[in-house]
Order: sequence, then structure tokens, then C-alpha cells
Amino acid sequence: MTSPTPEFEAMEAVAQGLLASWDDYANQATITTKGKSTPQVVISLGLALHVHRLARPAFDMLRQGLALEAVPTLRAMFEAAVTAHWVVQVPDAANGFALKDRGRRRALLDGMHDMGLDFFGKDEHREAIAELDEITIRDGGASARFEDICKDLNPPQMFLYSQYRLLSQMTHPSDLLMDSYFQEIDRPPGLARLTPPKQPPRNGLAALGLASLIWAGHAVEYSNPTRERRRALREAATTLAISPTLTATSSAMARQSKAARQRATAKKAARSSRRV
Repeated sequence: MTSPTPEFEAMEAVAQGLLASWDDYANQATITTKGKSTPQVVISLGLALHVHRLARPAFDMLRQGLALEAVPTLRAMFEAAVTAHWVVQVPDAANGFALKDRGRRRALLDGMHDMGLDFFGKDEHREAIAELDEITIRDGGASARFEDICKDLNPPQMFLYSQYRLLSQMTHPSDLLMDSYFQEIDRPPGLARLTPPKQPPRNGLAALGLASLIWAGHAVEYSNPTRERRRALREAATTLAISPTLTATSSAMARQSKAARQRATAKKAARSSRRV
């Protein structure tokens, strides 16, 4: 997104077109797994559905001049879209996603137990942990930290992660967020409240929202045998002068190849030991 950012109205028109074609696609009940594993398809489709669900309120807020209020929603869209592309592009990503999710669920169960809730005592906690441990997930896999996700993808991770950090700074408590609500003045205490708050440029935020729609939509196209939306996604990407895809880096693919060789060696060793 180094080219001049288009006007908001132009980007919104493209976004609305993508949302309309997505509705037609998403209403199809059949889920295909052509060329991808079931976990890759389910995770990427679920994230893409979420991105498109969030897009309407995000662009509604931007249209109303509520750019600051739209940032948390746009951040969620951006993170989900990049993650969806990562899952289908990096072979060991779905496994890393599942491992991270299981860790988060365990932490949630532990936290609920520590709260001393009447309905979630020692026995309920033990049973819930046991059910969680029954889920078979292969050890290893890509790191699902978002910074590492960005490192696994092209364009260079600094572009993706820096955009994410900027959205995060305007979402979480930060000095940048405080700058939206105060301005410097010459008399004590040196600050005055801004009412309404200062709004960030909506064109740049709309560009991130549109990019999220493009990347999330294209992630699903990898397992779509008809690929009827691919042309529309490519045309939308030209609006922002970006690639419609986020490809796996050579280092990510090399890591996957190394892991596959290690698994093959371990299986061979296990078979040999059983023969002895």
C-alpha cells in the first residue's frame, strides 16, 4: 500500500461489491477440501466468515465519520484475514493454531477454577482438562504468535506487523490513543479535552479493511473448486495496488520440509525398533 490511497467512496464501493459476492458464496452449504486439509479449510473459512461479518459495521462506522471507533473492529478483521491466509499457505500452520488454542483453553479453565466458582470446582476442572487432553494434536507446528505469523508470509513481515501494531496502539490503552482525546494548550495543566475526539484518517483505515476482505476471500479460494470470486478479488486488489495473496516465505517452507524429514526419520526408527 505504498501507492496513493484511493478515496473512501471508491474503496467502499469495491468492499460492498465483495460483500455481495461473498454472500452468494457463503450461503452454499457444501464445504470442499480440494487441495487442502480439512483443518486448513475449516479454520480459514471460519476466519473469513468472521472478517466479512465484521466488515459491514466497520465500513458503516467509517462512513459516519467514526474512524476511531472502527479501529478495534478493523484490527480484528486484519488479524483474522492474515491468519486465514497463513493457515492455508503454511503447511504446519493449522497444527500451530490448534496447539495455541488448546493452551488458551487450558489457561481459561485454570482461571475459572482459581475464581472459586460454585459451578466449576475441583472435579469439574479435572474433567474439563481431561476432555481437552483427549484432543489429539501433533507436537510441533508453526508458532501462532501473530508476529511470527507475519514473518511466515510475503509481503515482508515488517509491513504486515507494523500495520497490526498501529491498529493495536489505537485499540489498547496507549499514549497514541490518549492523543485522540487531548490537545496541548499554553495554560495549566497544559492539556485540554477534545470533544469530539480527534479522528484518524479514514482512508487509510478503509484501505486496511478492504485489504482484509481481499486476503480473507482469497484464502478461501484455494479450496474452492470453481474459484468464481478469484477475478473479482484480483480486480479489487488493483484498487489498492496490492497482491491479492500472501504467500509463504522460503524460510517457512524450509521449516516445514525439515519437520517432515524429522517425522519420517522418527517413524522409520520406530518401525525398526518394533522389529528387534
